[in-house]
Amino acid sequence: MDNTIYNLKIISSGSNRIELYKVSNYLIRKNGKSNNKQGRRGKEDLENNEKVENSKRNRKTTLTNTRNNIIRLIKSNEDMKTFITLTFKKETDYKESKILLNNLFNKLRRKYNNLKYLWVLEFGTKNQRLHYHLLTNIELPKEINFARNKERKSEGHKEFERNFREKYWPYGFVDIRNLDQEGNTNIALYVSCYIVKDLLDKQLEGYRVYGYSRKTLDKPTVSKIYDDRSLEELLKEFSSDYELKYTNSYDIGYLDKDNKEHKGIVTYLDLVKKS
Repeated sequence: MDNTIYNLKIISSGSNRIELYKVSNYLIRKNGKSNNKQGRRGKEDLENNEKVENSKRNRKTTLTNTRNNIIRLIKSNEDMKTFITLTFKKETDYKESKILLNNLFNKLRRKYNNLKYLWVLEFGTKNQRLHYHLLTNIELPKEINFARNKERKSEGHKEFERNFREKYWPYGFVDIRNLDQEGNTNIALYVSCYIVKDLLDKQLEGYRVYGYSRKTLDKPTVSKIYDDRSLEELLKEFSSDYELKYTNSYDIGYLDKDNKEHKGIVTYLDLVKKS
């Protein structure tokens, strides 16, 4: 079998999650190229309204993929359990906000060794001001009773936030939450929900909607192989340690230059470690 061709993609996020993409009746080249040089119909054939609809679909797909990438990164780094929201006192544009955010990370790196973080951009629902949500491995003092999401804050919690704001974020409001008891799956969903929620209708050219510490974060691993086993056989391999949480399937294919359709089916399996 040509080693540039695969029909099974495996994504492992740490030791707790495995995703399988099994392709049937179709083979994919690892460089991602197909024989479809014109696209499904050819760009010149698309009417303006179709181009607009395609743009919306592409944007939604991009944001959904971004959300999935965030979940995988969080699942690969279970030690990130401190959740921080950063806002701005005055209206701040994206370029300036990123400068201030990078200043924060530079200060935190000097304080915390092997700092891990992942940030997500959000626009406020009332005034549309941008702000940031961070998930980090900063260890909170055990002697302080830190509130989790929606819990009432203790005086020690409030004082810690004031000190953090003075040292690292004098530009606006700081909210710090301890997600240690939330469970990694809930944390991943909690953080990633900000991505698709209100960014679909915004013009995001030039905007990065999320980022992370590339040198310190553990990354999910991706394998692309050819495997002629059935879905049942694949599931059996993982069944002792993992359970199936979600499955889905969708069509894949293209029209070649002779307008001949090449079609297959992708079956998606989401497996999580048994507790």
